[in-house]
Amino acid sequence: MQELLAFGYGYKALSSALNAKGYLTQRGKPFTRESVRTLLKNLGLYTVGAEEECKEQ
Repeated sequence: MQELLAFGYGYKALSSALNAKGYLTQRGKPFTRESVRTLLKNLGLYTVGAEEECKEQ
């Protein structure tokens, strides 16, 4: 999924790709835009509002 994000796929395209491969949500339902957004947010791949700079330590 990270590869598709890197290519600029949106939530709708990601949900379509997951559904085409037969993946289901934890509740056994097809993916929607919102379920993909929630999944990415929970994985830490989606943040709201801003980008942070990476600082070397």
